[in-house]
Amino acid sequence: PVSPAAARPCSLVPWAGEDCGENRGMQNIIYLDNAATSFPKPEIVHATSSTFYSNNGVNPGRTGCDLAVNAERMIIGTRKGLSAFFNPSLERAGREKDYRRLVFTLNATMSLNLIINGKVGPGDHVVTTVLEHNSVIRPVNHRVRDVGAEATFVQPDAEGYLDPEAIRKAIRKNTTLVIVNHASNVTGVVQDLDAIGRVCREEGVPLAVDAAQTAGVIPIDMVRSHISFLSFTGHKGLLAPSGTGGICIADDAEIRGTIYGGTGVRSAVPYHLEEYPYRFEAGTLNLAGIAGLSAGLDWIESRGIENIHRHEMELLAQLQAGLLEIPGVRII
Repeated sequence: PVSPAAARPCSLVPWAGEDCGENRGMQNIIYLDNAATSFPKPEIVHATSSTFYSNNGVNPGRTGCDLAVNAERMIIGTRKGLSAFFNPSLERAGREKDYRRLVFTLNATMSLNLIINGKVGPGDHVVTTVLEHNSVIRPVNHRVRDVGAEATFVQPDAEGYLDPEAIRKAIRKNTTLVIVNHASNVTGVVQDLDAIGRVCREEGVPLAVDAAQTAGVIPIDMVRSHISFLSFTGHKGLLAPSGTGGICIADDAEIRGTIYGGTGVRSAVPYHLEEYPYRFEAGTLNLAGIAGLSAGLDWIESRGIENIHRHEMELLAQLQAGLLEIPGVRII
């Protein structure tokens, strides 16, 4: 058992009066690079990742031994937890998301490559924006250069916000994907996914969202926002170890697989399996990382994503007030 105080990160969300336990040496560090990766993680993430891997560090799906079954149960539980986390309106309606459509990857960059390569082929058109991370811009540019796809990069307004109608105007008859950044790691601007999603649904084009900066930080509802493909990473707002991430695929969305081999399932079949999640999971999963991802999600849900966000905004206000007292500092 881990005490609530020991389960909290010291510098990421420094609650008043907390006992940081093993992280006590971190108390003099003010860490401000959480857009790159959250640090330090809640102690429960480290403990769960290490303990689970120490006791169940086998290859799930390859054998029927008890340890492999334990590992598979943990993975399925994490799929279910994340599926519900990104689809809260389904849970409120008493419906279950197909958890098999939650596929694990190494990070958001890998997820975005799988989405773009799986939806944009020769002669296809993709709509994206100039606000994107190079994890989107580079794969899109490669599809244009390497396979003859077409791309439109929508401009934001002066404040960095996207006009949903500008996205509508950019859509063509051969548009197979719209992909947008939920929140920029450069400006911090958070886009209106509900409005953008409505446009995509009305135009019959699937919407992919890069939630690298917002998964675990801002509530996301794929059903309400009409999101077909949600890309996320584990090591930022979800407080998980690096080398974790995934795609949550809507139950009514389809995408072709572009990686093959491995999985340990029905090995006599000469081609890669089309069923989810195997369509996108080739080879052995990051078992220790997924255990840590599960613990990070539990930590967030136990405290409430809204409460954590409110606390972070209080810290931001404190930081801004202090910076403005320094002569010559201008906050952009």
